[in-house]
Amino acid sequence: MRRWITKAMVLPVLVVGCDRDGHEIVEPEPLALEVPEVLQKPPEVESPDEPEEFVPIPVDFSTWPGREEYMTFELMWLGGDEEVALHEEPRKESEVVAQLRWFDGDQLDWAETNVHVDSPRAYRVGEPQVITGIPYDVEFRELEADQREFEVGVDETLYLYQYAGEGTCYLGVAEEIVLADCPTGEVEIEDDGDSRVDGQWRPISQSWWVRVTGGDSDQGWLLVDDAPVEVHPRKIEGFDHTDDFDENIPY
Repeated sequence: MRRWITKAMVLPVLVVGCDRDGHEIVEPEPLALEVPEVLQKPPEVESPDEPEEFVPIPVDFSTWPGREEYMTFELMWLGGDEEVALHEEPRKESEVVAQLRWFDGDQLDWAETNVHVDSPRAYRVGEPQVITGIPYDVEFRELEADQREFEVGVDETLYLYQYAGEGTCYLGVAEEIVLADCPTGEVEIEDDGDSRVDGQWRPISQSWWVRVTGGDSDQGWLLVDDAPVEVHPRKIEGFDHTDDFDENIPY
């Protein structure tokens, strides 16, 4: 940047006086003009803000591990006389509202299912790519109306939260969680674990809960991961005519 400094300019000023003989004496007296400071630096043009990198957070999804389209599941009790705790919320630290058990072979009636992801799985991107997905509202646990595009550069990180069926996953990218195609192209898993368990995508840490009813209409959240139950995936009623399902889909 050029800095322009205005030099002081000296102008003659007449000073009038008289000598001993009464003759006028005119002597120039310099007058220094005020020197301005360095001209102001022109305002800098701010570059557009770069999207911040996604910071992983715990997230809940109204789904179950290994979910596929047109599929649901049944839970069969195999715990004998063992009792399990039902919680007020799908969290281990929440209040226990009931202790229940069933007869071996009984199916548990459930009303809601929830997967709580503590730690998503990180993938390092090896080539620039554009991810097209639908943003997920974490608070209301629902998808937004419109899909968006997210540019991901080399060495940036994608976070896998949950497999959503039909080759799609919930991913953390550019400050958003979006439903998009599962990681493809040149991506490298950042931890030592296996990115697929029983043939499906998995985060690093998650817990699966269902809200069940039992006894005298007691209701509460059961931690499926710790319960003596067997999970049986099945087709949703009304879709039995389709032939595109794998009966051995892992949960």
